Amino acid sequence: MTDSTNVWNDIRESQFNDRILTGVLGRLHYGRNGKVSVIVNYKGLEVEIPSEEMGIVISRPHGESDTQYQVRTIRILEIMLGAEVDFIICLSCVENGSIIASRDAAMRRLRKWNYLGQSPNVTNGQAVLARVIAVTQLAVRVEFMGAEATINNEHLSWGFVGNARDKFQVGDTVLVRIEVFAAEKDGKPEDIRIKADIRSLTEDTSIEKLKDLKLQEHCSATIEIIESIRGGEAYYLNLCGGIRGVAYKNYSKSNRPKQGDTVVFSPLYKDVKKGLTIGTILRVTQKKTEEK
Repeated sequence: MTDSTNVWNDIRESQFNDRILTGVLGRLHYGRNGKVSVIVNYKGLEVEIPSEEMGIVISRPHGESDTQYQVRTIRILEIMLGAEVDFIICLSCVENGSIIASRDAAMRRLRKWNYLGQSPNVTNGQAVLARVIAVTQLAVRVEFMGAEATINNEHLSWGFVGNARDKFQVGDTVLVRIEVFAAEKDGKPEDIRIKADIRSLTEDTSIEKLKDLKLQEHCSATIEIIESIRGGEAYYLNLCGGIRGVAYKNYSKSNRPKQGDTVVFSPLYKDVKKGLTIGTILRVTQKKTEEK
């Protein structure tokens, strides 16, 4: 019996028993009818999941056309390529090699099993390993047991995070703390929602270190965020030791700092209430390596 035959037997058995399988999003498929599907790799076989079966839930503004809505949905699916997802086989045909599945059905079942009932497997405040299914500059999208949550940059770390893509990738598994709640009182699987947080898993030690920081000393720091303000720019930095810093002045005029650069920072004022120090950038010591 060949490996391909073994996989097909696995597919047919899972379809018969309604078992959940797991694969990796490989590419998008554009059908002749204008429909878009996601192709999932499962042990070397391609499984097709129609976009409407991916469990993508996005708000639709009043007056938005079907085309505009589909474009936004496709963009989300593109960001998710490379993510590990669960699915249930709906149809399979060995003769023409077609396999149709639903991620949405798998997610509903996982939510029912793990979040509902007298003894749910997931509780508020629990630390769990979640899948990273999408990453943008400002946020990370995670999935755990059929429920998804977006973690904005401020909840990823106690320090500043300017670009989440520098720290997370689609396909990663990360430890998160979750809060579970239902949007409706009926307790249906589709009503289950979770919030996720990474920052709270570690203690913020920056305040104590900030108190010990000596003013006007030279510190190594990494620029995470640059904002345009009236009269110039504001630089948000992470100092060695985890202290947060903000610079409104930059004396490295000949070598303008950019996001990700390492600089020499001189603290001039400590704002313990806000948990940061305000100072100036003296010079750039290392430029961020540009991705090709």
